[in-house]
Amino acid sequence: MIVLQLPEEEEARILINPEITRRDGEREVEEGCLSVPGYLGTIMRSERVKARAISESGAKLRLVADQIFAQALEHEVDHLDGILYLDHLKSHEDLVDLSKLEEAEHQHDFEIEVEDEGLMKNRGEKRVLIAGDLTDGVADIKDEKILEATEKDLERLSEG
Repeated sequence: MIVLQLPEEEEARILINPEITRRDGEREVEEGCLSVPGYLGTIMRSERVKARAISESGAKLRLVADQIFAQALEHEVDHLDGILYLDHLKSHEDLVDLSKLEEAEHQHDFEIEVEDEGLMKNRGEKRVLIAGDLTDGVADIKDEKILEATEKDLERLSEG
């Protein structure tokens, strides 16, 4: 059984014996987990999944999930199979220690605030990231003002 609640939904979904029956497309995502607190990893997840499950009332469900719902569904079904997001990492370098980012933030007079519409928002948290090499917390100062950025802005800054 899994319980999912997306940001725009008032009530959580309870899915009994969920099974992913089809995966389409791939996208790179930042993912964290309460089972591994203090870390984020860059992994690949499906753009869309189809699944079947049983509702708490016993009804058979067929689900089509896109983007964040697909990611959350894959993440939770992985847990049922004994898999953590860490098992999907291509390299340990794709894992970010958030405490190092917080230390780096205090060493500089600017920050980039990410309002993630993904899993971190579901956990009710807001993460602050510094532009630059996020794997070891070394910041590459690009500007001395506070920047509010989206994930795409972060990617652009880290490439530049």
